[in-house]
Amino acid sequence: MRLRKLTFIPVLSLLLASIEPASAAKVLYRYKNNEGVIVLGVSIPKEFQKNGYEILNIKGRVLETIPPALTEEEKADLRQQRRDDRVAKRRKEEQDKIDRQLLRMYSHPDDVIKALTRKLRDMSGVKQLKQGTISSLRSELQDIQEDAAERERSGKTIPEKLLTKMDDIEIEIQSLKSEIEKQEKIMESIRQDYLDDINRVEFLTRKNPTLPIPEIP
Repeated sequence: MRLRKLTFIPVLSLLLASIEPASAAKVLYRYKNNEGVIVLGVSIPKEFQKNGYEILNIKGRVLETIPPALTEEEKADLRQQRRDDRVAKRRKEEQDKIDRQLLRMYSHPDDVIKALTRKLRDMSGVKQLKQGTISSLRSELQDIQEDAAERERSGKTIPEKLLTKMDDIEIEIQSLKSEIEKQEKIMESIRQDYLDDINRVEFLTRKNPTLPIPEIP
């Protein structure tokens, strides 16, 4: 290390001495030319600036290092990285807002479980009412079908009004069944949302749930 230091100082001194004193330069520029040779001068040609260079004071101390100019690919990567950073920042801000709202509503994962239980119970009540209506309609339909069958056995014509009534009841039953299926999907989606909230509140509060998570009735 000492030998390298001793050889470097005379070389740098010679380079500095080769610069015309009349220029009274306050800073020097060190860069590589097209042949890869290190050049020290009071200015730097424009064609070499893109390769990067160093700015030194008149005593040879580095004041600033200018990195090489970015390639088009590097510029594109940098733009993409900046876009990704903005998206990540926006997502974090949105998540922070959601977290603050969650903590205002729930102080423990069990609070979320209780809310889920109430929600499923209320929706289940509506579902049971529809199921009860379906049972009533089926009983009514069965009575009408038996009446129609008795008329056929007696050789009587089934009134058009009776046939229409049976069709209407069957359509209403299918409609209610479709509503129940949609409601069950909604209940499953809501349950999953609450499960996400339970996990998030558990993470934010560092508290473990103690209540069982309800299933869809």
